[in-house]
Amino acid sequence: MIRKLILSNSYDFNDINVALVPLHRKGVDAGWLEKRAAHGIFSEALQKIADDGGVKGHSCLHVLAVGDEEAYGPNRNCDGFSEQDNVTAHTGFKENGHVFKNHKNHSPSLKTGSVLATAHNPDMRRIELLIALDNSKYAEELDAFARGEDIPVSMGSKQDYDVCSYCKHKAPTARHHCEHIKTKLGEVLEDGRQIYMQNPNPKYFDLSTVYKPADRIGYALSKVAAENGIVGGHELAEAYGLGDDDHVKQATLIRLAEIEKRVSAIGKSIPATAPHKLSDHAVHQIKQAAELYGIDAVLTNLHQAGHLLGFQDFTEIIVGQSKLAQLCGEPDYQGGFSDLISDSDPEMSVLDGHNGMSRINFGDAVNRELQEKTGMQADPVSARVLRVTLAQPVNQLAKVAAAGADRAEHLGLSRLYLHYKVAFASHVNNHNNAGVLTAVAASNVLRV
Repeated sequence: MIRKLILSNSYDFNDINVALVPLHRKGVDAGWLEKRAAHGIFSEALQKIADDGGVKGHSCLHVLAVGDEEAYGPNRNCDGFSEQDNVTAHTGFKENGHVFKNHKNHSPSLKTGSVLATAHNPDMRRIELLIALDNSKYAEELDAFARGEDIPVSMGSKQDYDVCSYCKHKAPTARHHCEHIKTKLGEVLEDGRQIYMQNPNPKYFDLSTVYKPADRIGYALSKVAAENGIVGGHELAEAYGLGDDDHVKQATLIRLAEIEKRVSAIGKSIPATAPHKLSDHAVHQIKQAAELYGIDAVLTNLHQAGHLLGFQDFTEIIVGQSKLAQLCGEPDYQGGFSDLISDSDPEMSVLDGHNGMSRINFGDAVNRELQEKTGMQADPVSARVLRVTLAQPVNQLAKVAAAGADRAEHLGLSRLYLHYKVAFASHVNNHNNAGVLTAVAASNVLRV
């Protein structure tokens, strides 16, 4: 899966890309609709909004979003989206999300507006959107907008791969791009063809206002531009934290391996940082949730809450091997993350979750137990370390390998569990949390 960022000002539509809709009780003046080339596209939607009294506490904006590749060519970030795809894919903006600020989109509670309607304008050959911005959350931006400043909007898309316009090579991630995309992006050949990335079957999933990009993002983009001349849509997505999942997992894995080495060098055993075994009741409740909602939903909710299952609970709940979980001792993972880096297939596309449903309610008692025994934040980890340290000497706590389980099967489970740890650490709530990463890495160091 590869992700792109599309800026509202990356196309030359010969018009203002984001405009305030002058709604009144009777709807919108026909002259304004004609001027925006939106007559017949949003007439009915705007009339309904007006009939409902507008969107209370919100301002309505008309956004010129994505141009058809056949009419406008690729955008300034060298991404092209075909008319055939845009005719059907535009609904993704409304179906898949809300409006956010600066792509802080990991929770619906952070939304700052809504997507009211989407359409493909066949005459202008582009996707257009109606969005509503919360006046209280956009007071500064709307004041600046009234003074003639812009409200930049950016949109996220993801697809299974992109295609080089020149050699037609398909790349499922940025690492797989051909040399044309890596070294000649944006160049126009003697025969008039331009090298850019075609994006078949895009899944539009994110819409954000980007009012004042952070300095680090501006720096990252200027560095890319200085080196390559063109900032591709995939590089924009990476700068804003929307990069492809494999890249995020690889970066997290490297950090975990480095932390693991540093902890090992101290010469201490730190098994108490690892998650503790859950009670039979808690395991039963989580297994029931998995049967009802699916494993993806359980993984998503556990990752999002910062809960990392121990090896035996993981084997029973996620892998579904209850008997094997009873036989398996905790594996010794020392150096495990470094070993994964050298894997021939390092993309680790399993055990992510990625389910869009709201949080599963495991029950107050189970949630408290999860936090206490599997929470990887500073407080629960410190409490576990203190309890274990007071109970017995640390050097007596070395975990044992499988007792009675097949050794090869146990090793396979151990490596799968390492992948699960990387997926957990790569979650948007965790991969920038140094404390969580340190706890996950330290939980692998089990020898004195």
